[in-house]
Amino acid sequence: MKLVDGKWQKMSWDDAIEEIGNKVLDIRKESGPDSIYFLGSAKHNNEQAYLFRKMASLWGTNNVDHQARICHSTTVAGVANTWGYGAMTNSFNDMHNSKSILFIGSNPAEAHPVAMQHILIAKEKNNCKIVVADPRRSRTAAKADHFVPLRPY
Repeated sequence: MKLVDGKWQKMSWDDAIEEIGNKVLDIRKESGPDSIYFLGSAKHNNEQAYLFRKMASLWGTNNVDHQARICHSTTVAGVANTWGYGAMTNSFNDMHNSKSILFIGSNPAEAHPVAMQHILIAKEKNNCKIVVADPRRSRTAAKADHFVPLRPY
C-alpha cells in the first residue's frame, strides 16, 4: 500500500521493493552510507545475524546495533543488582505457581506476549492477583486485578 494524495493505493511487491530500494539508494548517494542505521533483532538466529551484519558492511557502514543492547541492558543491570544474576531468574512455568505479580512501568501484553500468556494462565488456574502500577492504562493493566495509575511529577 502507498499513500497517494491522502488515499491508500495498492501496489505490487515488485513495485514496492523497487521504489523503496531507489529511495534508500538516493539517501546513501545524498548523505553517505553512515546515514543509515541497521538495527538487528532477537528473532535473528546466528546465520541471519551474520548476514545482517554483512549487509551493513556491503552497504558501507558500521552503524549496526541490536535491540537487546538498547532494550535489555537496563533490565540486566537492575536484575543483576537485585538478584546477583543479570538474566531471568525463573522459568515461564514458575509463573503458573505465582500468587501475585506486580508490574511497575511494565507492559508484557505488548512487550512480552509469550510471557503474558503464562501470566494469564497463573491468573486463571492459580487465582494469581495482578497489580499494575503505571501512568498508562496499558493492555496489561486491562487484565490486572488492581491498576495503580502513577502520576509523574
